[in-house]
Amino acid sequence: EAPNGNSVPMEPLSEWQRVLLGIASSACARTLTSPFDIFKIIGQIGAKTPNLYNTVNFEPFPRNLLPLWTGNLISCIRLVPYQLFKVCIHIFAVNFTN
Repeated sequence: EAPNGNSVPMEPLSEWQRVLLGIASSACARTLTSPFDIFKIIGQIGAKTPNLYNTVNFEPFPRNLLPLWTGNLISCIRLVPYQLFKVCIHIFAVNFTN
């Protein structure tokens, strides 16, 4: 019996499965944190507002929420070569130490 209680033991993930799961989890994290990056950028470009409420009501701030994810698709696409590079380095390190 497998440690998780199933009668069929779980197989370890292949490198490609790790790459795909890494890309998916990174894309989800980027998508969820994208509005916070926009708030950060608005605060950094000189929007002199004392609090978050005034930042949202600042004139250049978008009135609908869709622009909060501006550039998110490109950021998610950029994750693919990054994840592939990380896996290649991991495989190299494992093979180098064996």
